[in-house]
Amino acid sequence: MATLCLNETKAVMRGMVSKAYAVWAKTLVKVTRTRTGIASKAEDATIYTLPSTVWELEQQVAMDSNFVTRIGLSYDVSLHSFESNQEKYISQDNTRTFMLNDKTIYPNFIFSYHNDLIHANRHAKRNFFAWFDFCGIPTHDKLDVVLDHKNFVNNSVVFVTFACKWRRRDSVPTELIDEVNSGDGLAAEYATDAVEKYLNKHTGNRVKVFASVEYLGPGTTDPRKKTRMMTIGLSNCPEILEKKPTRIRIGSITPKPAKKKQDAKKITGKVTRQKAHPNIFDSLDSKEDTLYSDLLSCKFTRSELMEKYNCSSGAVSARLAWAKRYGETKVGYRA
Repeated sequence: MATLCLNETKAVMRGMVSKAYAVWAKTLVKVTRTRTGIASKAEDATIYTLPSTVWELEQQVAMDSNFVTRIGLSYDVSLHSFESNQEKYISQDNTRTFMLNDKTIYPNFIFSYHNDLIHANRHAKRNFFAWFDFCGIPTHDKLDVVLDHKNFVNNSVVFVTFACKWRRRDSVPTELIDEVNSGDGLAAEYATDAVEKYLNKHTGNRVKVFASVEYLGPGTTDPRKKTRMMTIGLSNCPEILEKKPTRIRIGSITPKPAKKKQDAKKITGKVTRQKAHPNIFDSLDSKEDTLYSDLLSCKFTRSELMEKYNCSSGAVSARLAWAKRYGETKVGYRA
């Protein structure tokens, strides 16, 4: 029996990655007009994943590889999945049909399962997709894997997942530590912006962040005790970058002080910018996008936007910088 995502939050995050894969996978089929008609071909591709025990994305990769067969083409889609824990590796190996490399079922699909740490791209010269689902802190070695220039060959998509709270700071780049400490709130509240900025700085001009999502992991019902996480997507694929970037922040989860003693229980766990609940992903056109629209209107001062969205000046400025980065020229505050 397949292992399912354990909660709605993880399912939504996998859904975001799966949607990006679906867009990218279509770019592998090239159609060109010639003097004699239309010529079609399919290009080989390489995918790296860290599935643990949830193989939903990997199953999608295998199933989608059959598409070109139905249109009379062929290519090789090579999926490399990694698991460093030997016991888990043994328990998962050859437990799904696509792992058997049966060409009668998946003629264009090649699966490799590695009992090893995931590494940067070693196989693709173009068409590379990866999800470095580390979940831990952004250490030097993990960032080196993500930022390796071989990951960003032509037509690449790279996702990475990190925790926002960093206990072992000695293993995190000083540049990131300085960035999260520059804010006026908890360091974890600035971690996603800091990592996004770091990734942008250390990748080429053709590579852009197209998804930057902050969320709360599973656990207790008290949002203050949940693990704040981030998933960031980078790409140089035009079909990915032409879509509107996804950017979500959950803001501060520190409860406001209760005005009356009897109100304390009611206010505990209140979020100042967005509900700290998996359903924050129900709509990407949420408060962040409303702020985006207000900045495009140029009808508000920064102070008015801070009051309207109950957020810091840094949060407003970050949204403004994001808009300018993606080519918006008529954007800003009321004069």
